[in-house]
Amino acid sequence: MAGRDSSLLLDIVAQTPSNDGQCFMGLSEDNRLLRPVFTTQPNKCCWPKDSLRVGNRYRFSRHPRVSITPYPHKNEDALVHKEVENLGMAPDLYSRLASLAYEVSEIAHVFPLGEPLRTFVNAGVNCPSVAVFRSHTSNVHLLGFEGKPRLCIEDRATDTELTFPMTAIDYDDMCHHCNTEVLVMLGLGRPWSRRQDNGEKCYVLVLNLFRKQ
Repeated sequence: MAGRDSSLLLDIVAQTPSNDGQCFMGLSEDNRLLRPVFTTQPNKCCWPKDSLRVGNRYRFSRHPRVSITPYPHKNEDALVHKEVENLGMAPDLYSRLASLAYEVSEIAHVFPLGEPLRTFVNAGVNCPSVAVFRSHTSNVHLLGFEGKPRLCIEDRATDTELTFPMTAIDYDDMCHHCNTEVLVMLGLGRPWSRRQDNGEKCYVLVLNLFRKQ
């Protein structure tokens, strides 16, 4: 890998199932959230299952081409070669992610949520495709919705709540019977259009929860 292109170290902080594979989110050495992708072809950028492990650090080799994926994902997509080197456990993820965290009251400002349901961002909008928000275990609640788990996030300062689907997270392990600060990582799914949608939407997903130890 050395010498082909510049290297990129990423600590994997989230994984989500997608298109018979997995999508990963990483935290760079300079504390940027980046999504490693090895192709910009639609629906072809997912990694084979179990390619990477959350909590580990990997060395990637950057691809010389710039990612041409559309906004909002263009802001965090990092085009890399498929070969990676596992460097072992990543250090101090919680405090590094906490340094990036917004308050829960800022969710609708970070992601310009579409009305009336406030669960999506319109495709093509130039905004982050992932962000971390600071909350508390007493303000996040698991709900059942048509058999699929969803996370309700309360903002007690404004007496509002938002509910988003969860992906690949063991909620009971993270938040049940706990009383502590928690970081909620939210990300936008790739653009798609349901029958009732007016144009393609990027729906907000809960990518991971991080409990303060």
